[in-house]
Amino acid sequence: MERERAREREPEAKVEAHYEQQLKRWERRVQEARAVRRVVARGNELALEPSSKRGTLQTMVIGGKDFPSYVLDARVVEIPPGAHTSTHRHLADALMFIIRGTGYSLVEGQRYDWEEKDSLHIPSWTWHQHWNLDSEVPARYLAVTIDPWLRALRLSRLEDGGDAPNQEP
Repeated sequence: MERERAREREPEAKVEAHYEQQLKRWERRVQEARAVRRVVARGNELALEPSSKRGTLQTMVIGGKDFPSYVLDARVVEIPPGAHTSTHRHLADALMFIIRGTGYSLVEGQRYDWEEKDSLHIPSWTWHQHWNLDSEVPARYLAVTIDPWLRALRLSRLEDGGDAPNQEP
């Protein structure tokens, strides 16, 4: 009888695997984001704010507080008339869609002209800079990256080179 009792062990408490814990945590974050997110960003509600490092005005469309995203971010960027951004590079590829204006981008020293309705692909970790050729009208573009996903993986990188002399027009 003693032997039988010794064999009858209490069931072991089920230990939840780390993977399962992370899935539940992720699901909670997604649900919290869905509770506050908006679906439509109205153009007249987008407030462009100065970015002193880039020399532009910009606002987050996706990836900001009203439109949280864990994979994509999208921002509208405006380059003042006759101005340019700083030279910079980031780990995330970027897709740019030109909303308004004419200008060019220097990507690793090579010039690419653009105008309204053009799109550009900025490859990962390439030095680039954007120029507005119009002296009266701001240039505006939509930039989309996967930076939130890279941040979640702790892989996001951004390096600013300022106004690198070799990037002048």
